[in-house]
Amino acid sequence: MTTAELAYIAGIVDGEGCICIAQTYRKRKNFLEQWLQVQIKMVDGQAIKLINKFYPASLTRQKKTAKPTIHPCWCYITQALRAQRFLKDLLPYLRVKRKQAEFGIQFQDTKQDNHKLRNFGVSTLTPAIFQERNKIKKEISDLNQHREMEK
Repeated sequence: MTTAELAYIAGIVDGEGCICIAQTYRKRKNFLEQWLQVQIKMVDGQAIKLINKFYPASLTRQKKTAKPTIHPCWCYITQALRAQRFLKDLLPYLRVKRKQAEFGIQFQDTKQDNHKLRNFGVSTLTPAIFQERNKIKKEISDLNQHREMEK
């Protein structure tokens, strides 16, 4: 992949992407699951198909919308390790969402640290890792909600 293609994809993520820590609570197992996620939604599928060519992930096409004035869109979602690799490759070219990408990469690193612990028989998060993950999740959420236009 060329630097021009990486810069192009980074521009799409800056403009149309969402970098977040998604989560779900599994009531049955009393278990909170969190993961790094990058999502891009666009009406024109050409750019998203190009991204999926270089970084294969979930690619869907919304068929109908609730409002007739809103066009159906394409949705690209990459998660966990794939999302981390995606963000690491784009990091030098990101401007608007650079901080979210850095936090996302950091979050995924804490997941890798926990997997290493799991290999030694530790199946739950240490309080320190849990606290660090929640801090990163809050940082990304705050950045996503309080972005200001540069002057």
